[in-house]
Amino acid sequence: MNPSCSPGTEVIPLEPKDQWKPIDQIRSIVFFIARLPLDEEKLRHSLENLIRNYLPILAARIAPIGKTGGLAYHIPAEIPHDRRLFEWSSRRVPTTLAASQLLPSRGGGGGGGGGGGGGEVDGITWGTSIPQLTEEWAPATWPKSRLDDGPDAPLLLVHVTHYTDAAVLGVNLPHAVVDQMGFASFIRAWLTLAAGGKPSEFLQLPPGTLDGPPDVPSKELRLKGTFRLKTRNDRIRILLGFAPELIREPDETRRLAVFPEALITKLRLRYQETINQKHGLKHAKLTNGDVLVAICLKACANQAERSEPSH
Repeated sequence: MNPSCSPGTEVIPLEPKDQWKPIDQIRSIVFFIARLPLDEEKLRHSLENLIRNYLPILAARIAPIGKTGGLAYHIPAEIPHDRRLFEWSSRRVPTTLAASQLLPSRGGGGGGGGGGGGGEVDGITWGTSIPQLTEEWAPATWPKSRLDDGPDAPLLLVHVTHYTDAAVLGVNLPHAVVDQMGFASFIRAWLTLAAGGKPSEFLQLPPGTLDGPPDVPSKELRLKGTFRLKTRNDRIRILLGFAPELIREPDETRRLAVFPEALITKLRLRYQETINQKHGLKHAKLTNGDVLVAICLKACANQAERSEPSH
């Protein structure tokens, strides 16, 4: 235990990969859109239950330890009754979600545009910019960086925007605490409790558990489909690949892209049939996530080809 810590506090260092700058400072904000009203009190109660009884690490504070200034979770062995487990806020908007015109129109075809109405979007379309959505669905006081946190600020921030027919749940957590898969596990456990169930047990794995054996031959490590970054030089080479794009596009454009589920499912079934015919039924099954990734990679490749100078 660090001598600067109070008695009964468990100190767990963050993994090195979560302490790289600026990863150690980033706060991730995720919005979940429910097409029906949400029971705010039930969600709040189940979240407190989740943290106290299943995920006490979310009650921690991230602070430096030792002379090196490395970051670590500081978790009370017994969570005090009056401890701020999370920050919760909400507001009500006296309109429907469609009337807010923040999301692409439903049934408006594959073109751009915002607003309204009835059926499903027919094709991939652009929506409102992410900064504008954040202004509408998150408090202006929310920190965008962990460095902006106030004294003894909780890791987890939650905001609910209520519409007359829907709700938007905004969740703000440091990226060092959860990645995309971690976010999914956390939300799944939370909703399971809210529905009256019991979430799966969370495992506390020692650092490096998922890194694989350290003595894998370099040739085997770099087989197609199994390559993992292992050294500083590996990471430097990857980062250098982004340099031309960062020079060409120094400012990030943050926009919402909407992929209709019906379209993604249709593509998945079509290409799954092609794979089955070529490789047999024992081949791995595609997911909607695989299709989304393929579409994005194809779009990036096409953009890169258009950006290359002609000879």
